[in-house]
Amino acid sequence: MLRRRDILKIAGLSAGFGLLKSPFSSADVHTGSALMPAPDDSSAIWRSRLSRDGSLKLPFSMIDRWKLNGGSVLYVAFALFERRLDIYPKERWDDICSKIDAMPARNPEVQFFRRKVILPAIRTEIDNQGRLNLSSEFREDAKLHASEDIVTVDLFSKAEVWSLAEWNNNMDLQDTE
Repeated sequence: MLRRRDILKIAGLSAGFGLLKSPFSSADVHTGSALMPAPDDSSAIWRSRLSRDGSLKLPFSMIDRWKLNGGSVLYVAFALFERRLDIYPKERWDDICSKIDAMPARNPEVQFFRRKVILPAIRTEIDNQGRLNLSSEFREDAKLHASEDIVTVDLFSKAEVWSLAEWNNNMDLQDTE
């Protein structure tokens, strides 16, 4: 039987794959603190809330790392098949766009990706206080509301932003026994 410590370690490493139920509740952590830091500090799951104007405060470890790798420019994009937002540092976004540009333009999957992810993405910057403004269109699509908790998953080369409810729904395991 897995102990809570083991579950937290695995969840920190497998975040976003839908393999584990989220092992935290609203009483487990303070706003803005790491929920499940990975052992090598390359990824973590953070919980916070949007400000009233729709801005998201990013974890300082993520900001520091991304500012070292291309400045404060970020790209916010819709996730293809989940109700979340993906945030990419400029360097990573440029890599993705280069790879997509190198693929056959008439390929239906490439067209779908361009139309659903690349075209609606917005270029933005982190302000001096570590906040990122999210447009109402992006907040609505990902079901992010200022009055509810959100989860930011730091995956080193990108971040995922989920509503806590959507995160928990995606992390739920089906009991097969």
